[in-house]
Amino acid sequence: MKILFVANDVPYPPDNGVRIVSHHAMRLMQKAGHQLALAVLTSDSRHAEKYFAHAQALCQDGMSFWLPVRHLNRYSLCLRAGLKHTLTFMERYASKSFRVKLHQLIDSFKPDVIHFDLVPMTQYQDLVKPGVGTVASINDSLSLALRDALSATRYGIWEKFYRTYELGLVRHYECNEYQKFNVIHVVSERDRHHLLQMNPNLHPIVVSNGVDSSLFEIAGLTYGKTDIVFLGQIVGTNLFYVTEFLEHSWPLIRKEVPNARLHIVGKGGPENARLRAQAERHGGIAIRGYIDKLADAYAGCGIAVVPIDKSCGILNKAIEAMAAGLVAVGFEKSFVGIPESKDKVHHIAANDYHEMARVIVDISCNAEKRCAIQRAAHRMAKECYSWDTRLPVMEQMYFSAAKASARKAEKALSTANPAHSTN
Repeated sequence: MKILFVANDVPYPPDNGVRIVSHHAMRLMQKAGHQLALAVLTSDSRHAEKYFAHAQALCQDGMSFWLPVRHLNRYSLCLRAGLKHTLTFMERYASKSFRVKLHQLIDSFKPDVIHFDLVPMTQYQDLVKPGVGTVASINDSLSLALRDALSATRYGIWEKFYRTYELGLVRHYECNEYQKFNVIHVVSERDRHHLLQMNPNLHPIVVSNGVDSSLFEIAGLTYGKTDIVFLGQIVGTNLFYVTEFLEHSWPLIRKEVPNARLHIVGKGGPENARLRAQAERHGGIAIRGYIDKLADAYAGCGIAVVPIDKSCGILNKAIEAMAAGLVAVGFEKSFVGIPESKDKVHHIAANDYHEMARVIVDISCNAEKRCAIQRAAHRMAKECYSWDTRLPVMEQMYFSAAKASARKAEKALSTANPAHSTN
């Protein structure tokens, strides 16, 4: 089978929620003997220049390219999106030059299936030729994510107004545009159910994310440890939640466990000034920035704080922490995408930030309980969330898309030419 991946970031290294799925899908399909091609439209040219060769190595010769997005300031982007009654992030990735090159690649490669990675790239579905399978790999439902954010995040009045308007646009897009795809790939059953509630004619399937194999190997370095880690890009909602944790949970933890240590690991930006000020004020916090290897980020810590209050998708940071043998502590919604994980057995769920502090104090001081959860979490993750176990179901996803498209093309041909169906 020939599979073309269309992505908005170079799928290497697999160290964030954008790159993880596309990288492992490409790696596993190449391992299974399929031929691959890749088209990338990215806002991070520096990253593309550094890492594109790694992704290109998985592709057929001459069947890959990347282009940078055009840079528009925030107000121009909002104006263009408003005039078109579309979403700003869709407009950001609307590119005539990319459209031309993608069309040329489709003609040259002649794919059996095209994998559109994440929502912004689904706008290029109209370039697909009849009989070619299509997969919209969206990870999670954006309308469900926005609904969660509106209920949990303290937006200002104007941003709340805009997010509510955006939610309407997203729901309309998901209901109408996703039905053009043969398969919608999501990573949790909750997202599949939500999409079907909006439109029963959609075809969502669940293939949950796996875990980097290196994390299974470091459990011996985490068992019994008490240092706490938060891992993730320190921007957007991650920044909001980690600052809330520092404001409401960390002072209570430090009061009961004066020697408690928190490591904040992840790429940040200029907006992190408040976070750094909080860290200095409260003490016991090390802001470590980006670390190349996930195993190095988790090694030496025993507790992972996952204070992300959303029910869509799967929180990679939660299942990664379990795989590495840490106790993951979050909200109930933080673990919805990991149905095999049971509260107080494989993770601990808290109702609010104060309870989260009490839980962390308890397991910091109770070595027996801490180690029992660490071991149980590691075993569960290793049994259920290895990436290589995803190969058969992911391969079947592409076969299903190709077959569905072939049936649709045959039906259209039969309708247009009754004599053909008779023969």
